[in-house]
Amino acid sequence: MVQIIVDRSLSMQGIKIKARLVKAVAFLLLTVLIIGNLGEVFALKHETYEANNYYSFDYLYDIPKDTLDVVYIGTSQYHMGITPLEIWKEYGITGASFNSPSCRAWLAYYMMQEVLKYQSPKVVMIDAAILRGGNNYIAGNRRMIGQFRPSFMKFQALYDCLDLKGKSIDQMINTSFEFFAYHDKWDTRKEEDFTDDVSSLNYQKGYLLSTNCVPYSDMNHKENRKATMFSIDDRSLDYMEQIKKLCDEKEIKLIVTKLPSDMWNNTYARYVGDWAEENDADYLDLTQRKLQREMGFDRETSYFDNNHLNYIGAETVSKYLGSYLTQNYQFESHSQKIEDAWQADYDKYEKYRNNKIMQSTNDMVQFLEMADNQDYIICMSIKDDAVKGLTEDELVQLEKLGLNMRFVNRYRGSLVAVIDDGEIISQKDGTMALSCEYKPYENCEIKVESAGYNAGNYSSVVINGKEYSKNQRGINIVIYDKTTDDVICSTVFDTWLNSDER
Repeated sequence: MVQIIVDRSLSMQGIKIKARLVKAVAFLLLTVLIIGNLGEVFALKHETYEANNYYSFDYLYDIPKDTLDVVYIGTSQYHMGITPLEIWKEYGITGASFNSPSCRAWLAYYMMQEVLKYQSPKVVMIDAAILRGGNNYIAGNRRMIGQFRPSFMKFQALYDCLDLKGKSIDQMINTSFEFFAYHDKWDTRKEEDFTDDVSSLNYQKGYLLSTNCVPYSDMNHKENRKATMFSIDDRSLDYMEQIKKLCDEKEIKLIVTKLPSDMWNNTYARYVGDWAEENDADYLDLTQRKLQREMGFDRETSYFDNNHLNYIGAETVSKYLGSYLTQNYQFESHSQKIEDAWQADYDKYEKYRNNKIMQSTNDMVQFLEMADNQDYIICMSIKDDAVKGLTEDELVQLEKLGLNMRFVNRYRGSLVAVIDDGEIISQKDGTMALSCEYKPYENCEIKVESAGYNAGNYSSVVINGKEYSKNQRGINIVIYDKTTDDVICSTVFDTWLNSDER
């Protein structure tokens, strides 16, 4: 009897110990999960980019297995210079881009390993810039590898790419996790660090669109392309050899491609070209003027800065790459389910693209053409005057929207107008201050006010209690998207000035 009691006591103690172990493991897992999710909050960002720079890798795991024809791996140049959805739309080639700022061959190798666990592409396109070696960008590497799924390879990638050899355990932890790496900046976080959702752009397959433009004629070419002693260092050669070996094992064709950039020179091009030739890899150097003329690349309109492309350049380059891939490789067709999924992503991308262009354009005709969309409510309000400098093309486009053009005869007059799905909901114009209200559906209230120069000189567009008008001279326009219940654009066109004065 005593033995039974003792056995039961030991059994209960064992259960309690196991319960504590389970709780401890659960606590550790929860802590790791929280730290991992907070990584994006504390990750290093560049203010010149949008959506926390959208350097996302883990969208890989949302792509159906073995459905990518091409994988693009590169630096920020690929991030802003290749649009996989445009290539798919034009040529039917499915592809995704996995990029990291200042990516080097060692990071590219591990990124490629992780991708090939889930995809079997026919082609891998590598950014020529990764062969250059140079400084190891720990912050960018950590951000990418941190998004890998747990595996021994992930820890090996952290060890190699974060230069952890010889470091203490404490140093390894502080270097490997964004949460700890930026512990001295915990109190400097901004609201957007917590609210911006990087994954919201994942459907774009690794592309970051920018509408900014730096004309080629404004660049300091001498500084950008200064002569540089260059050779591919041993570390880069070693990892490029492993990348090539990985491609050979998987029967994947490797292409090394350099996108248009002013920060490239013949020395770089020659060394990279020699490596590609020695390793039976294709090489495309799109900095060559001959190829740029062939693809119709406009250097004055296509650059974000001297080393990155804007959306105009990216679309030109992507069209050329799609044509090149189609002419040189064979790709299998995809199921209707995959085609439908890509079409849905393209539709979202096209809307996002148009919104970005609309938000950045200074061309009122282009703006109004893009705003003429069944999903949008267009709100217009004049401040001061908006008719003295109107061009014929602008008048035509305003009339196409359905506006009564009588307001153009009133210099410094007032105008309020609301257009929903091509229908004029309200238009009032005259010499006095004017207003109109519109409630398209529950929980959406719009009030537009206008006063020309002699009637008060102001513009107001209030939607759900918030002011959106720029309240500047000219035609103030606010676009409300009914599908997202949000204002997507607020701008003003100073059509008091003549077109050559704007």
